[in-house]
Amino acid sequence: MLARALEGYTLPADIALDPNRASFRAADHELMSTILVGEVHPPGADPFDVFTARVRVEGEKAEGPDAARACRLAFPT
Repeated sequence: MLARALEGYTLPADIALDPNRASFRAADHELMSTILVGEVHPPGADPFDVFTARVRVEGEKAEGPDAARACRLAFPT
């Protein structure tokens, strides 16, 4: 029931904390959000600053075509 309710649901911006759209894909219910590609480094002045993002990739662009997905969810009829 929950998976079906989340099909295509887009998280509100204040909850998603994502510069792009963060939503649940209808085909397999995967959360599609921005993927940060970068590097980890030792903390500096801020002890929580340990990652430098070099590239931001939208979730839909990072995922392959629909036919390549391994996860399939079928609801009983």
